[in-house]
This record gives sequence, C-alpha cells and structure tokens, in this order.
Amino acid sequence: MSRLLPSIAQGVISSRRSPGVTAASLLRTPRQRPWGATVGVWALAFLGAGVAANAQFKVVGPAPFTQKVARQKIRTLLDGVEFDNRRQTIDTLNGWVTWYRDLIDEELIAAWQRAPRTDLAEIMGPMADPRVAAEVVEVSWRQERQAAFTLAFARMLGDLMLRFSDSARPFRDDLLGPSAAGLVLSPSETEAVCRILIDMPDIGTWRKDAVQIVPRYRRVAEALLAQDVQSGDQERSYRAQLWQRYLKANAPDTGGGQPGTGRRTLTPSASPAPGRTAPAAPAAPPATISKGQTVEQVIKILGQPLTIADLGSKKAIYIYKDFKVTFKNGKVTEAQ
Repeated sequence: MSRLLPSIAQGVISSRRSPGVTAASLLRTPRQRPWGATVGVWALAFLGAGVAANAQFKVVGPAPFTQKVARQKIRTLLDGVEFDNRRQTIDTLNGWVTWYRDLIDEELIAAWQRAPRTDLAEIMGPMADPRVAAEVVEVSWRQERQAAFTLAFARMLGDLMLRFSDSARPFRDDLLGPSAAGLVLSPSETEAVCRILIDMPDIGTWRKDAVQIVPRYRRVAEALLAQDVQSGDQERSYRAQLWQRYLKANAPDTGGGQPGTGRRTLTPSASPAPGRTAPAAPAAPPATISKGQTVEQVIKILGQPLTIADLGSKKAIYIYKDFKVTFKNGKVTEAQ
C-alpha cells in the first residue's frame, strides 16, 4: 500500500498538468483503489451491524432454576392465582418464558384440567400460544364440557379460537360436521356456544359458520340477544339487533335448546327468505346531514351505524352501509 500511494499521487499530479485530461479520466484510478474502498465500506457495514445487534439483542444468561425446580415454581404460581395477583403472575411467567416456555405450556394445560379455573382463565389469554390454545379448547369442548365450556369462560375460549384458528377445529368440526345432528348440549353449554359465535367478528369463515349454527339454538340465542340490546353498549346493541333479524328469517328449533330441522341459512349479505321484507338499509346521506349537527341528530335521521371507529381526541367516524360520517367534539365535520 505504501508503494501504491506515491504512484496514485503522481498520477493525479500528472493528470492536472495534462491539458487533455477529462473528469472521466480522473475517475479511472488504479484497480486496487476500488477494492480498498469496497473493503472499507463492508467494514463499516459490519461494524454498524454489530453495533445494532448489540443494541437490539440481550445476551441470555443461564437459567435461574433447574427444570425440576422451575416446574414446581410454575405449578405453585398457577395454583395460587387469585384476582389480586393475576397481573403479578403474568409478569413473573413472562420473565421465565425465555428458559421455560415448554414447562409453562405444560403446566398451563395441566392447571386448566384441574379445578378451579375462574381466576386461571384471566391469565390464559395473555400466556397462551398455539399449543396451549389447542389443548385448552380441546379439554373444554370435548373432555370437560359440562364444567369448562360455560358462559363464564366463553370470552376466553372465543378469544383463543379467534387468535389461534387451528384450536377451533374440534369446536367447528362437531358443530358443522356429520355428527352435529346428534350433538346434545346442556343449557349452559348452549349459552357458551351462542355467546362465542354471536361475539365473533366477521373474520375468515366465522360469520358464515355462526349463521349456520346459532339458528339451531334460537331460544337461547334470543335470550342473550335481548340482554345485548339492553346492555347500554351501542355497538353490541346494534349487532344484537342484526342477529335478531337474521334469526327471524330462519325456522325455529324444535325446543329444549337443541338443534331443529328445516332451517335455512341466511348470511348478512344474502337475500331475504321468500315472503319476507329485507330490513331497509340506509341510502346515501340525505341533504339534512350537514356540518355542525350533533351525534343525536344524525342517529335520529340515519339510525345506528354499523360500527363506530374511535380515533381519539374526541374524534369518531360513524360507518354506515355506503357512507360514513365524521364527528369532532360531538359535531359533524364531514359526511361521505
């Protein structure tokens, strides 16, 4: 390299003295120079990557306990879950996940198989992964249905099935497969099934599945929907009213909360059953919707929206079938 520098310097000096030298010829340096520049760039890149890696990744130290001791600690922690220590339990388990993920999974599943489950349900969602979700739903639906598949656990079970779709397979297979006609559910089990399906968002095939299953348990579903209409939750109330309309378009069950026969499937986008009038859907925003109107005035004119998007800072968008109305501080700012 020391021999190379004088030659480069001499070349540059000579080029400046030569009247025929152009800018392009000045860029044509000896072949070793690009190689050296490239090495320098890569060296800087690796150095930068190393700094970034050190900033992002923390070296994991040795496990704080042996596997045997860790299992006992996890089991004791889960057996002692109460309302007041649920947050602390979740934080402690999350701190051990790096070393004991498999043990935590095994003990979560084993704890769910034991009673009581009430407080455990509140930590199952935050701690679950696909393995835990699949086992908990399987145990609740097929092994311990009378005790574990009830309204008290419906929200947690529905959340697991929504987040980890494979975990819902036993539930869906039994309710939609060939064995569905012979499936007998107790009133509490029926309530849990209806609650899960009514609350499921329109993601994947959940809505399609729900409108096939819920009408079989019409009486139980109607009781839950009546509660939702009066719940004071605007979105829940509106969804319940839509479900009530769907149920009216299906033949009633045979009683006792068990599946009936002769039912017709109606999806939210399907045409109404023959001889029935479809609920009137809001058309384009009428001329009476204008800036400055209050939420109450808009709802009086248009009815309840399909959904409400809360944007924070006292701003919200009321979404209807073919348009939306934007509110700021409770007043209309835009209608599209």
